[in-house]
Amino acid sequence: MPDPVLVDGRFKLRGSVDLIEKKRGALRVTDHKTGRNRTTWKTVIGGGAILQPVLYSLAIEHALQAPVHSGRLFYCTSAGGFVDHEIPINEGNRRVGLEALEIIDRAIELGFLPPAPADRACTWCDFRPVCGPDEPLHIKRKSADSIADLTALRGMP
Repeated sequence: MPDPVLVDGRFKLRGSVDLIEKKRGALRVTDHKTGRNRTTWKTVIGGGAILQPVLYSLAIEHALQAPVHSGRLFYCTSAGGFVDHEIPINEGNRRVGLEALEIIDRAIELGFLPPAPADRACTWCDFRPVCGPDEPLHIKRKSADSIADLTALRGMP
């Protein structure tokens, strides 16, 4: 589709969905991954680090006016173990996706996007040469109030 999709009447989303499958009128959205699988059985958005299955599903539901049954991550390499992680697209998981968008939108509106890596995130991050080795120390200097939204997002399954 050439234009972004408006999700929940508030959020414009634009992106490329890797795969949409249709079975008995319901859709499944897949995002292919080439890295290591760090999900658990309860991962929905992974603290904001894994948004594609839920957000792509919301966008596809609005764009195609058809229900999405599930979103999934398919780890399609030996590094990922050739496994998939399927996420049901139910009301609870839709709400989690919208809450993540609300948090991100608020941060953009306030102009406050603090570099605040999660524990050990810098260990495998490709941007470490840009940030430097001390970013985990910087987060300790930030007040808990200033990163409350980020902390809430990270606590989401």
